[in-house]
Amino acid sequence: MEPKQPAAKSPISKPSPGPSNVAQRAEPLYISNRSTKRSTTLLEKAGKVADKGSVDESLEFASALNKDELSPISPLTHLPEEAPKMFDVNKVIEVCGFGRYQCKVLFIMGIMSLADSAEIWLATIVLYNLKCEWELTNYEKAMIPAVIYLFYTIGSTISGTLADRFGRLPVLMVNSYLLLISALCSAFSTSYYFFLCCRAVVGFCIGGSYGTCIVYTAEMVPIKVRSWNMFILEIFWCLGSIYECLAAFFVMELKNGWRIQILLTAIPPYSALIPLL
Repeated sequence: MEPKQPAAKSPISKPSPGPSNVAQRAEPLYISNRSTKRSTTLLEKAGKVADKGSVDESLEFASALNKDELSPISPLTHLPEEAPKMFDVNKVIEVCGFGRYQCKVLFIMGIMSLADSAEIWLATIVLYNLKCEWELTNYEKAMIPAVIYLFYTIGSTISGTLADRFGRLPVLMVNSYLLLISALCSAFSTSYYFFLCCRAVVGFCIGGSYGTCIVYTAEMVPIKVRSWNMFILEIFWCLGSIYECLAAFFVMELKNGWRIQILLTAIPPYSALIPLL
């Protein structure tokens, strides 16, 4: 008997790198379940780092993240057949690093922090003028800062919940608009109770914007520089106090100086709105 010859193996056809193969490899990338809806938006922005529209570099982007290779990404020459597709948004932020976008976020959030600090100090500065103009009692005078801090607590609680549900930036925008409008209305108020209502809205907006500013800034920067960004935000808070005291030094002795003071205090949140639009 003649020994059986082994069956000839059919040659394995390697997929050609044509358009059909690219379409087959261009599977959607997913982030982990721990990431929220707002993180998905951030991921879409961060994905632009891997050469807009390039399937190869986008897949390499995901591969490097899964392997904790937090280094600049170069064009792919070879991609494993089973490239990992799950990665965390925090790793995306680490890869992106601290660039122009993070500097812009830090500056805008710093201006909003400055505005919140100035509005807090404003209540103390204008109390004496309001008491003389409207003949307020000690109880009515004490109600102005008390209402601001009361609604500060309410605003921080409600805005924090809304920011987790709808995103940080929309909540910051709404709070900034309301802060500007209520501050301008309080500058032209003609009665104590209307002024009190306006300052209550101001307190609500301060509570909603300040905490969200801190969280939004912390989420947009790598961990290694996060503490420095928080430190810079607190510097902006101190600058807001200095700005308010300097403005009071020049305008509070003028006629209707307290109204001018409120208008000057409304400038920082207005300035912060311009880059956000």
